[in-house]
Amino acid sequence: ACYDVPARLKMMDEHAVHAQIAYPNVLGFAGLAAMQTDAELRLAAIQIFNDAMGDMQKESGDRIFPMAMLPWWDVEASVKEAERCLKWGMRGININPDPHVHGVPSLDCPEWKPLWELCESNGLPVNFHIGASDQSISWVTETPWPTFDGNTKLGIGGVMLFISNLRVMLNILASRFLENHPNLKIVSVESGAGWIPYLIEALEYMAVESAMEFKVPPSEIFRRQIYACTFFERKNFIDTVKQVGADNIMFETDFPHPACLYPDGLDYMVDVLGELTQEERFKIFSGNAAKLYNIDIS
Repeated sequence: ACYDVPARLKMMDEHAVHAQIAYPNVLGFAGLAAMQTDAELRLAAIQIFNDAMGDMQKESGDRIFPMAMLPWWDVEASVKEAERCLKWGMRGININPDPHVHGVPSLDCPEWKPLWELCESNGLPVNFHIGASDQSISWVTETPWPTFDGNTKLGIGGVMLFISNLRVMLNILASRFLENHPNLKIVSVESGAGWIPYLIEALEYMAVESAMEFKVPPSEIFRRQIYACTFFERKNFIDTVKQVGADNIMFETDFPHPACLYPDGLDYMVDVLGELTQEERFKIFSGNAAKLYNIDIS
């Protein structure tokens, strides 16, 4: 079920899952592994991957929706690839949050405006998977103390990957570029959501203390345009929903990663489901994703 479409659909049926969003893995979470080869070959690798993902979506009968990878090391090529994948009927893009590390303009620079306008006009969410850049991966490799064993390093690395998207969302909010793209939707993938209230409160406090000028408060930008995916949070989940808002949280299983909720993700959440209203449950487990990724659940 990791890579075989009929097997995945069978598993989804067994767990009453109508549709899934699938994120890249084979070339890294945003194609970072493609940087190990020359520009022509890495572009071909991205296109081959996206072609295969388009085939997967079609074979699934529009129940599995892979996110397209972009050749983020080339802004113009990224726009062209997004246009190509849009013709496939793909419902979103996945991108490296830190292209500037490789000498490419950062995502708030005007060079990226054509891509953001394309995404806005076609309803393509921009997905930021944890561990999708050199900077994010460094949180895994550089955080653990050298005396820790492999399992401890792996566990710490996982925790730091979740938190690494706080850095990504902080930069997106602090850049203010979403003020100019009010219809652009941003997704923090596999990161959890418990850090969001802290991020918003800290940023809005420091905005005053550091004289950062926002036309629109970060809390409003977040509620209007940013979503977070969660799977492991349970103890403080209800408080997070109340503070962040059910409109901005989406449930995931993280299948087939080692830490995923398996074999039945909903069993893990059963203790907290009763504390959510029917409307909140619908939004978090179905409605938000259906609306964001344009999936028919009627």
